[in-house]
Amino acid sequence: MRDAAQEAAPRGTQPTTKKWRNKDGTQQEADYGRLHENIKTRKQKARKAHTIRYIVTTNNAFWGRFSEFGTEHEPARPWFGPAIEQIAGKVVDAISDELGRAIDRAARKARKS
Repeated sequence: MRDAAQEAAPRGTQPTTKKWRNKDGTQQEADYGRLHENIKTRKQKARKAHTIRYIVTTNNAFWGRFSEFGTEHEPARPWFGPAIEQIAGKVVDAISDELGRAIDRAARKARKS
């Protein structure tokens, strides 16, 4: 999923840099990189037994949601949703295959007992 989202992410020519002025008048700057470089996945601790949960985030690239859903001044240009929809079938197939293998292993183990 991460790879599909990275591939579909809008690509600009320059990394996004944000500048701001602090209350004391000093100016600071942060480089947030490019959106496709900031898409990360991580495994989250499951709340229920026998479950796995992964989170896909845009990390520091907070502007990714503005592109996906639009803003008051800019129309939505979805990229994440269509990418996930495109690979949803592959994800379901992979999960089905893994479940089938697990069921076969459990059946073989039950026959031996």
